This record gives sequence, C-alpha cells and structure tokens, in this order.
Amino acid sequence: MDLSTIQMHLDNFVTTWEGWSKIVQGIQDWKGVAEGFEALKGAFETFGDGLEELSSK
Repeated sequence: MDLSTIQMHLDNFVTTWEGWSKIVQGIQDWKGVAEGFEALKGAFETFGDGLEELSSK
C-alpha cells in the first residue's frame, strides 16, 4: 500500500464517522421536537380542562 491509499482510507473513515454523527444529531433534534409537541399537548389539555371548569353544564 502506498501512502495515498492509506490517506484515502483514513479520509473515508473520518467522512463515515462525520456522517454518522449528523444522523445521531438529527435523531436527537427530532426527539427535542417531539418533547416540544408533548409539552404543547399538555398545555392545550390544561387549557381545555380550565374551559370545562368554566362551563355551565
């Protein structure tokens, strides 16, 4: 193996791990979005419960 082949393999290795890092970061970002929607859902449920208490049923 010559040095250019070794350098190519090392570059590919780094590129692969950078790609996996982006995938993992994307999953974490979506998890944050999901948690945000859960918080919003909870806020709407609390708001809805408050409206029911104001209702004259």
